[in-house]
Amino acid sequence: MEIECWRCGLAYSKFEQRCLHCDARNRIVSQREHPAPKKTSARSLEPIPIILITYGILHLIVVVMSLIWILQSTYNYSLGETDFLVVTTVLDVMVIGGCLSVIRPFPALPTIPQKLRLSSCLLALPALFLVLWMNVTFTQWIENYFRIQPSFTLGNIIAQAPLQVVLMYCFLPALYEELFFRKAMLGFLLPATSCHAAVWLSATAFGCIHITQLFSIPYLIIAGALFGYLRVYSRSMTLPIMTHAFHNAGVFLYHSWQVSSLVVSIGNRQFPR
Repeated sequence: MEIECWRCGLAYSKFEQRCLHCDARNRIVSQREHPAPKKTSARSLEPIPIILITYGILHLIVVVMSLIWILQSTYNYSLGETDFLVVTTVLDVMVIGGCLSVIRPFPALPTIPQKLRLSSCLLALPALFLVLWMNVTFTQWIENYFRIQPSFTLGNIIAQAPLQVVLMYCFLPALYEELFFRKAMLGFLLPATSCHAAVWLSATAFGCIHITQLFSIPYLIIAGALFGYLRVYSRSMTLPIMTHAFHNAGVFLYHSWQVSSLVVSIGNRQFPR
């Protein structure tokens, strides 16, 4: 097979190092022997450390906001439950949004057969009901064993601003948590580890970020693993985000029912927030 010389325009074999007519270098052979170095985007360098730093900042936000909530009675200032939820959500969105903009592009997921992708969609709803049943059962066992009274904080938020609660408790956390833990953390762990290791490592990180719900961390790790497997086997973010949002809605409805039933049963007796 012959090629045309870039200098003299005459044809010669493409396997020759130089043109037989003008001695010009064969650019095809030269590029094959000395390929140009691949350009690496600075934004895609070291994504795992950036994800870990972001995870630490998210933990710091949880700790600081919890201290502000605890100390408000000591320093005579008042932060409403809805305001607390809004500030925490805005900070989380800003931090996670900054992280996602730095570590792009995200690695591609492994190829999954079409039957497994379809099965993951069909099994998402039964698995969601199973996880919600585990949540209710585990919460009731913890409350009975340690004699913990159910918190009225969520009930107060529901009474103050139900629409804001639907957005900030059910939908927004499902969106930004899935983008961070499943798209970013799970996505970059997959090339470095196995599928199951990446799913459970990201699920453990997801559970531990809810340090204010200490007794719920084991259950939340299982819920995070469900969202992780849905992400891997559906190869889409839509299914885990929707499942997470419906999960939050189920927990929201359970707590609202729990609080309202207690209020009805105790009549006009007042409980502290």
